Amino acid sequence: MQHARARSEQMRVEFAGLNRAIRDSEDALAILQCADAGLERVAGLLEHLEQRLCPITAGASAGDGPDGAEPARRSWLAENLAAIEEVAEKTRFGDLRLLDGSLSCFGAAVGDGLSFVAASEAARTSPPHGYEVMLTREPVRATLLGDAPLTAEVIAGGVCLSFEEGGRQAAVIARAGQSSGAVAQALQRAAEAGGLALTVDATSDARLLVQHQCFGSSHRFTAASSVPGVLSGADGSARRVANGRDIAGFINGEPATGNGQTLTGCPENATTAGVVVRYTGLPYTGCTGRLPRRRPAILEVRVFAGRVIVAQQALTLRLDEHGGGTVRIGLKSVRPAALGRDVETASGYISLADIRAGTAGESADALKLVAWAQVELSEHRQRLKALCAGRLANVLARLQVKAQNLVAASADIEAAPAAWEAVRELSVQIRREARWALTAQSEPTRRSSLWLLDSEPAREPGPRWN
Repeated sequence: MQHARARSEQMRVEFAGLNRAIRDSEDALAILQCADAGLERVAGLLEHLEQRLCPITAGASAGDGPDGAEPARRSWLAENLAAIEEVAEKTRFGDLRLLDGSLSCFGAAVGDGLSFVAASEAARTSPPHGYEVMLTREPVRATLLGDAPLTAEVIAGGVCLSFEEGGRQAAVIARAGQSSGAVAQALQRAAEAGGLALTVDATSDARLLVQHQCFGSSHRFTAASSVPGVLSGADGSARRVANGRDIAGFINGEPATGNGQTLTGCPENATTAGVVVRYTGLPYTGCTGRLPRRRPAILEVRVFAGRVIVAQQALTLRLDEHGGGTVRIGLKSVRPAALGRDVETASGYISLADIRAGTAGESADALKLVAWAQVELSEHRQRLKALCAGRLANVLARLQVKAQNLVAASADIEAAPAAWEAVRELSVQIRREARWALTAQSEPTRRSSLWLLDSEPAREPGPRWN
């Protein structure tokens, strides 16, 4: 009996924990679905922005209407960015803002040329002084310096110069009477008109210096000239320039992978997993007319680049009744200032908030940021949907089945004490009546006889006679 009561009390406690876990799982599912609805709205706005930028990037005007004027372009661009900002501000679950960055990991960087890009929910909050960023290799752009000078005799012969980068091409034929600087400027204009991310300049000894505008080993270009040695090789063949280098280093003493100018903490790191910083070093100012700064690819010692301060505010979701099963999810900020931050552009854009739709080159760079923002949102939405349809849905179904089984078992256990009480009372009554019967048979004393007489029903009085 006591064991049944103890078990019943234990099951009531378990049922309360299950109800709490079910409510938490349902709230978590509703939060992620609400966030996904806001992300879908932003994805639609980015698609609309892409459709408006594509004609400008291709060099075609938007017709004779108001979109063809630059003020009109700035107007609709500002309207689209303001609409994205509004979604970030108004997407809420109760009083909880979901897409403004308050439920993600954010930070700041301290150091010349060092900036914070992003961090995953696996990153840990840093101490107040932040995590140290140490470099073992600085980022390098793909660079080509011609072997032969572009002399007046070579120019007078009508040398043809051409580039290919990212599937786009540009070419110029030098004219007699032009200087090497004028030819370099003509190449620069042709590259900009064709959307090539290249910078062309002439050195003091009349050689052509060509650099990719983005850092890293993944950015390459091809250069050729009709005169061997000017841009082509000594045999006249086109040169494939792929001498760019990615950054390398450590964050908080933990390894990080480099891609261009960005360092990303490895996923297995204890404190800096997913922390992304960008190191630009000296700011890029375009053509200088001088040879690029030469630094060793591998630094002899670690170079201190600065510190990154990380604050982890990711949402922690409880997935079981005991609180031991949890998952941490960071809801990405969709503010324009937080989108497209991991893209290097020649226009110097840091985020989607900086884009312009002026020239074809600016629109092309803006389109790069929009495309990357679409990739970011798509990956984030896929992760949220996988969590909703996978782990959260399975956990919620398991908890609901467990709660139903617990209710049925609790009803059976609570019914047992009531039946036991009824049986006990019946047994006591039977024993009492049996005791009285035995006493009456074995000891017919005067007292018991009187009790039996008194217990008999009263007789009706006889008739009265006159």
